[in-house]
Amino acid sequence: MGRPCTPGNGWISDVYYGFDAERLFLRFDFLRPPDARRGLRIEILEPAAGRLEIAELTPGTKTVMRRSGDAALAPLPEAEATMGSILEIAVPATVLGIHHGEGIQMLIQILEEGRPIETILPGDALRFSAPDESFDVSVWNP
Repeated sequence: MGRPCTPGNGWISDVYYGFDAERLFLRFDFLRPPDARRGLRIEILEPAAGRLEIAELTPGTKTVMRRSGDAALAPLPEAEATMGSILEIAVPATVLGIHHGEGIQMLIQILEEGRPIETILPGDALRFSAPDESFDVSVWNP
């Protein structure tokens, strides 16, 4: 799992990321519990532009919506998301156009009634790299 990013004094306290052989994992820790008016947007800048959204940050299993290119937001059934005291998301890396060793950049926004009210990290993107072909998932599984 990647090192946490500590955004500041808004809604999200920490962001964690990681991979297994097929999926990108994201975890969001909150300073206070969001309500039904709050959503999450992940604007993927690299390697391929796209958008993921979760409409409501209420507890339970969440539907991850995806926009690619000029297409409208549509459910991404391959993705999994669960909201409790934290939000956990798992998305197949290939669906996002992520390949071994590539750099990834994304903007993360908290939405209020569908409109951005906070960007994490303020004034910057979350940047990390996908593991290369030598990645050994067994190292991460005790």
